[in-house]
Amino acid sequence: MKIINALILSCLISTSCFCFAQNGKKGYQIVGDVKNIPSNWVYLKLMKRDQKNKLYWPTIDSACVLNGKFSLHRDTILADPGWASSISYKDSTSKKQTQLYFRSPYLKNGKASSHGSFILENADIFIDGDLRNNKDVSIKGSKETDFSMQYGLIYPPSIYIINKKIDSLKTISATEKLALAEAERTEMLKDFKKTFKQIIADNSNVWMALLNTYEYADYFSLAELEEMAAIFNKELMKGPTGQKLSTYIAQSKILLTDQIFPAFSYVDATKKKFNLNDVKGKKGTLVVFWASWCGPCRAEIPELKTFYAEYKNKGIKLLSISIDHDIADWKKALNREQMPWVNLSNLPGDYKEITSKYNIKYIPAMFLLDGNNKLVLVNPNDFKLVKEKVSDIVKGD
Repeated sequence: MKIINALILSCLISTSCFCFAQNGKKGYQIVGDVKNIPSNWVYLKLMKRDQKNKLYWPTIDSACVLNGKFSLHRDTILADPGWASSISYKDSTSKKQTQLYFRSPYLKNGKASSHGSFILENADIFIDGDLRNNKDVSIKGSKETDFSMQYGLIYPPSIYIINKKIDSLKTISATEKLALAEAERTEMLKDFKKTFKQIIADNSNVWMALLNTYEYADYFSLAELEEMAAIFNKELMKGPTGQKLSTYIAQSKILLTDQIFPAFSYVDATKKKFNLNDVKGKKGTLVVFWASWCGPCRAEIPELKTFYAEYKNKGIKLLSISIDHDIADWKKALNREQMPWVNLSNLPGDYKEITSKYNIKYIPAMFLLDGNNKLVLVNPNDFKLVKEKVSDIVKGD
């Protein structure tokens, strides 16, 4: 009886503190009513990254459960919503920790889906369900979670296959088939952009819509990005993600063909400093951004070695800049890969300085410069095109 009374007292204290806090700042409030939950406590977890960019899920809040009811609340106002948040409980009998799964109101391919995470935001969020009859529960009041369940990340169409087809048709000079394939690719991207822009226009006050815009910014022109950014709620644009998008747009105005590549001062593995003029080629420079943890980057190195061997005596230099998070991992990769050209990083600095300055969203990323450090190709995501352009530069001289 004493244990039960202690639990009730704990819940009452938590509830009274929660109610008092509601008169102050507007943080998040999660009110749950989940019948037959086999635990006296629930735990709120939020996905984060450590200093080495590794994911982890710390418990940021907890609440006692009384007759299936619980309340989570913090006065702290979230600068940006918390991606991949979850609520879990430890089964009183099995001691196993289990996440609550949330039933989506949106059908996908005619079927209902459930989600083990939600978006934590500054809002009144309500959770309801019965674990005896259905392990999925409903979650309401979070426009971010609602958007996530309906759209999630609005993935662009996969154009890898059609790109391979286009490359193949180019080699055999199949003019008519090539024109059709290129038109098909153009139409695919056109349809994606149209749908994407409509979703953004309909959700201008939703952070998830803003996040999508930032994540897939490289699919849009500078004019399109400025148009979409102008749609969003001004308060959203003041937040971290909005600032990232604004920075991306500002850098896009610098990273244009015929513009000078932004200057840098980075170090090699011996801590020797280099700027672009120290390493540039007489006729041009291929700048490659990579990281030790990036599989496609490592897989591309043999081809880069072939490229380097072919053009190192023809006035074209190769430069690799790492966005690694850990200096030991970077040096270990350098030792293993034995790349014979200059390799730089800003370690032990923040890799985000590099990704922000050069609008690096995906790696490997490449920029081709001429002999005057002017941009010839701006991250074309097509090494074959890079090699064709380099061949033209060498032949032209």
